[in-house]
Amino acid sequence: KYVCISSRDPGFYNEKIQNPRNFSFKDYDILIKMLLSKGYSVIRMGRKYKDSYDFKDHNYIELYNIEKENKNLDQIETLLFKYCEFIVSGNSGIDAFAALFKKKIFIVNNFPAGRKPRYLNCTYIPQIYTQNKNLLKFKDIPKKILLSEEVENLKYHNINLLKASSTDILQMVKENIESEKFVGVDISNEDFIIEGKKSKSNICPVWFKKNYNLFK
Repeated sequence: KYVCISSRDPGFYNEKIQNPRNFSFKDYDILIKMLLSKGYSVIRMGRKYKDSYDFKDHNYIELYNIEKENKNLDQIETLLFKYCEFIVSGNSGIDAFAALFKKKIFIVNNFPAGRKPRYLNCTYIPQIYTQNKNLLKFKDIPKKILLSEEVENLKYHNINLLKASSTDILQMVKENIESEKFVGVDISNEDFIIEGKKSKSNICPVWFKKNYNLFK
């Protein structure tokens, strides 16, 4: 059994600015080691990434580094996503495979705040918004930026984003695979959700409990 895992970074599009959807692959470190300890193989997906992860284990594979010259790379990636146990990813084109194959997916650092992921079986952690270094409750995020992905728009409103910690990510996946009673939190009825109100994607309950004050 194996897991497909990825994080978006500036390498694929050779980005010159920090895209809010990007985060360090190293944030998966303790998650990867936990999955390996439970008998999973872990395959890093994605291409042309700049974020190196210096880790050696015969059950950890960086697909692109091995197969980047393979003319059948597209087909290999597709089949790996089709037969994996589940996917762990940020917001990127890769997460579309979860919809294509109806796979369980864990979304890390979901963004923007006003959009829920649209998957049949998804647990996610949203990014936290701050303004002038103060935490913003989700209901207080300016409506004009609830769906904005533009860096300049965020800067104009003095908005910064806090990413999920390595422990947050670990707990989301670990609790799900270890507990039959794991149930995500549905926030579809919150006013700040503009897109995806009918989505079945739910917030990680461990993260939600920890950050409950942001939803009051």
